[in-house]
Amino acid sequence: MKKVELNQLRVVWYQDSISGETSSANYRGTTQNFWVHLEYFPREITEAYLLDDHEERPHPQANWAYARGILV
Repeated sequence: MKKVELNQLRVVWYQDSISGETSSANYRGTTQNFWVHLEYFPREITEAYLLDDHEERPHPQANWAYARGILV
């Protein structure tokens, strides 16, 4: 897992690691797996980590989500 600067990441899908709530931007392209920290009011990502290709998802934690995205 490698920390990513927020200005380098565009999240196109995420799933809350506890509730399972999802959101999608309907992006059609190649994406990578990320582990992101979410603040809900206002909704924003405050930390992001790129997961290696075959790295397992971290265990569910409050305010953390699994995400798919692209590096820009």
